[in-house]
Amino acid sequence: MNILKNNIPYVNITNREKVTVARFETYVKCATVLREYFFLGFKSYESFRTIVIFYYPEINSLKLKKFWNCVLLDKEVRRYVEIVLEKLKKV
Repeated sequence: MNILKNNIPYVNITNREKVTVARFETYVKCATVLREYFFLGFKSYESFRTIVIFYYPEINSLKLKKFWNCVLLDKEVRRYVEIVLEKLKKV
């Protein structure tokens, strides 16, 4: 989803506004990934954490918890979570 290209005239937007819209887009991506986990049956943080740490034990648990709560929209955490999601979809 690209909010910037779809809804806002690109030429009339400041750099600060572009950063804000990019943050919104990141939030949407993270929320979409978390929603897919929810629909796969991982409806609690504990179940989500267990499956992600099974594949990536080195992931920071605090960052993962903040990602679950949509407080920290970290690209590295999102990448790990997306990879695990793709593995789960193949099973």
